[in-house]
Amino acid sequence: MVTYIEVTYTVDALWGSSDPADGGYDQEESHEKYAQIVIDEVHKHYSNAVVRVELGSVDEISVHGEDADEILDAEAVVNYVCERVWNEGDWYVYVPEGTYGYEPERGVDNNDITDDPICTCEQAGERGCDDSE
Repeated sequence: MVTYIEVTYTVDALWGSSDPADGGYDQEESHEKYAQIVIDEVHKHYSNAVVRVELGSVDEISVHGEDADEILDAEAVVNYVCERVWNEGDWYVYVPEGTYGYEPERGVDNNDITDDPICTCEQAGERGCDDSE
């Protein structure tokens, strides 16, 4: 019986060379959602196992149990689950709409300057800031 499953993944495994902020994604929330979806899906196959999924420095799947063949099978199943969850993309979490500088339809994300007290954008009134100050 499989008793413990641990999945570690790297930032590169999820995002590759793209910058999550450029796509309007909340990186931390996306990581949490990815982990939870993987845990839920793995539990469908191994309901009695303790499952941990976390960000790490290497991509690795570690399965513990009593039977070597079952462990090998579980590693393949968990790998498949991780790939399927990643490919489906349900783990993406967007930066909340209405956040200053975020306009995904125009490919604009200026959230790195939210501490700027003066909004100088063209659509200042639509964003709720006043550039007349």
